[in-house]
Amino acid sequence: MKTLTKPRTSRESKATLPQARAAKAAMSEHLRSIAPDAAVGLTRMGKGYAVKVNFRTPLAPQTLKNLQPKTQGEVPVLMETVGKISKS
Repeated sequence: MKTLTKPRTSRESKATLPQARAAKAAMSEHLRSIAPDAAVGLTRMGKGYAVKVNFRTPLAPQTLKNLQPKTQGEVPVLMETVGKISKS
């Protein structure tokens, strides 16, 4: 699968869990009409948190360009095309 943003390598987040939850809600609302099949969650990034967006299928380049924020407020946003999304 193709990664849309740099994965968590040397990046560090200082976002708290409440900040990340608020950013997740805002990102979910933003994506609802653009990419309804996106799964939005939270992930640890260093000592803080980040919003993680998983897509089933690759987005069109123009859609991706308009969509891809690096942060939601102070919370980092990671996006990745992962294929079929299911509970494990």
